Amino acid sequence: GIPFDRSVRERRSLRWGRGRGGAARRATTPRSKSARTSLDLSLDLRAQHTRLADLRQEITHLTQLKKRLEEACARGDPA
Repeated sequence: GIPFDRSVRERRSLRWGRGRGGAARRATTPRSKSARTSLDLSLDLRAQHTRLADLRQEITHLTQLKKRLEEACARGDPA
């Protein structure tokens, strides 16, 4: 068989996941890891709140769509 190798790409992807735009792929400036300013933190917080609002809106929309589909199936409507 193939010898066990902890660092192969396939194992790393299982361990760290492959989420959309996760922290591993965050677009950062090439500057060194210097302390972040309050403006940086404030902008990041605002972006996170915007993303959260968008996700909540999408969840609401999908929940409504699911409800409509379930009602249509219960009535026997095709599609």
